[in-house]
Amino acid sequence: MSGTSEEIFFRGLLQTFLARAWKSSIRISKLKVPTAGLIAALIFAYAHMEINFTPFSVDFSTLQVTLAFILGVFYSIAYERTRSLIAPVVSHNFANLVQYLIAGLTLALYS
Repeated sequence: MSGTSEEIFFRGLLQTFLARAWKSSIRISKLKVPTAGLIAALIFAYAHMEINFTPFSVDFSTLQVTLAFILGVFYSIAYERTRSLIAPVVSHNFANLVQYLIAGLTLALYS
């Protein structure tokens, strides 16, 4: 259920706040992506990195950060189109469920 709290913060608060300064959007193929949504997705991707302060280290999976960015863009578009947090929250929780099921199946098959 982490998707619920993350979407409240990243889309409900951060993207809404950023949209006051960046009202423009970028067209990627046939998709209209809000600039504020791209910035929020980038911050969302960085939030999925592991940063330790003592001793200082940054650990991350390129695949995980890339996937977080792509999904963050998707959630931003869903939020922009629906003007509701329901679509990104449900989508985020579903994506998390799929990831946990894949990880569980992988662990069961290879252990």
